[in-house]
Amino acid sequence: QGNIIGSDVITAHSCHKAGLELLRTPSGSSKSHSNIGVADKIRLFLEKKNYGERRFKRIIAVSQGVKRELIDHYGLSDSDISVVPNGVDLLKFNPSVRDTAGKMLREKLGIARDEFVLIFVGNEFERKGLNLAIAALSLLKRRDVKLLVVGSDKQQHYRQQAERLGIEKQILFMGSVTNVSDYYAASDAFVLPTFYEAFSLATLEAVASGIPLLATKVNGTKELIEEGYNGFFVERDAESIAERIRQLVADRTLSNKLGQNARQSAEEYSWDTITQQTLEVYRSVQ
Repeated sequence: QGNIIGSDVITAHSCHKAGLELLRTPSGSSKSHSNIGVADKIRLFLEKKNYGERRFKRIIAVSQGVKRELIDHYGLSDSDISVVPNGVDLLKFNPSVRDTAGKMLREKLGIARDEFVLIFVGNEFERKGLNLAIAALSLLKRRDVKLLVVGSDKQQHYRQQAERLGIEKQILFMGSVTNVSDYYAASDAFVLPTFYEAFSLATLEAVASGIPLLATKVNGTKELIEEGYNGFFVERDAESIAERIRQLVADRTLSNKLGQNARQSAEEYSWDTITQQTLEVYRSVQ
């Protein structure tokens, strides 16, 4: 799992070289990504050793996008790589807890029953577009829509943004939590205007919890989201995100239906299914 030199089968959870190149583009550049750090250099070295020198018998990529990136950046062939996505615990993340743990958490947080709750889950706020989610919330001009922010990144910049926009009371920064499944259960939609992913575990947790996705078209979401069935693609643009939020807030029947369909989408990502697919790859190289 990950970049360990000498494995017969390598599960590639990302292509770091591809991610760094995207972050250097005008739309992805930022001060925090202007230089390659020591950790980046180590990951690039390990990728070059494993893939450039073909130190493997088989590669498992967690998405079609990661497979394509490995082929493009390291000259691998299609036959070198099997795609087996990430999995999700369908019992832990389950719509059945919305009326129990989800309801209790909403009451604890002071969220009214008729308020619409968005959830953002991630530890890299900048790359995952938290600033865009906050900006979109401000465009709604509604006090009955709130945003739960779950993750352990620095909050000050985003709190200040919310204060400037006058929506600081609508955003609840929860930090890192141990019971993240309860937060999905307390929410009505998941928002992730991210710049780059391999296959976001949070998107799988959200659909398993029975809430629709509002996410950018990146690795993983391209395979998971069916437009208008279990969610919608959004641009990395506040108005694009706000437009879809307005649609879901105005039509709760649609929002609920998308959530039901989302749960159906999650069924094919059960750990039992993913385990069997992984074992098939392992057996093929024996």
